[in-house]
Amino acid sequence: MNASTPTSPGRVLYAIDRLTARDVTHRAPHRDQSAAAARLVARLGLASVTSRSHSRGLIAAAAGDALVLGIDIEWMAPTRDFAALARAFLQRAPQAMSAADFYRGWTFHEAHYKAFQRFPDEESVLAVLAATDETLTLPNGTQVLQRRVAEMFQLCLVWQCAPSAPCRAQELTGCQA
Repeated sequence: MNASTPTSPGRVLYAIDRLTARDVTHRAPHRDQSAAAARLVARLGLASVTSRSHSRGLIAAAAGDALVLGIDIEWMAPTRDFAALARAFLQRAPQAMSAADFYRGWTFHEAHYKAFQRFPDEESVLAVLAATDETLTLPNGTQVLQRRVAEMFQLCLVWQCAPSAPCRAQELTGCQA
C-alpha cells in the first residue's frame, strides 16, 4: 500500500510523521503543526470522517469510513504530578500514577472528545487504563488503539463504526506530510 491509497469501507487509516528532522521534543510553531497535519490527512485519501493531532515535532492523522473518529498524540513529559493532573478527568484517580498510565488516559480522553464531542465516562477511562493490549473494544462498541510512538509520545485512536460494517485500524507507513 502507498500513501495515495484511499480508505475503503470497513477501514480506518492512521499515520504518524515528523514535522522536521530536528529533535521531535522541541516545540514547533502551531501554524506549521496544523498545516502539516492537514496535509497528512489529505495524503490518507478521501474519507467520510477525519481527525488530526500534533504535539511538539510529531503529527498524527486518521481517516476512514467510521461513524466517528478521533486521534490524539502527546509528548510524554517525564516529571509531573500525574495523579493530580489525572483528577481533572478522573474522579477516582489513584494516589500515584505513572507517566505511561496518565498519558494513556489523557490521550483517550482527548481522542474520545474529538470523536464524540463529549468526554468519556469514568468507566471507559478506567477500562482503557486497565487494558493490557494495544487495542480494546469498549462495551458500547467503541474501538480504542493505544501506542507509544517515537519513544516519548503516546498515540490514541478512537473510532466507532456501524454494527453492520465493523472497521479495523491500519497504520499507513511512508505517508509524509
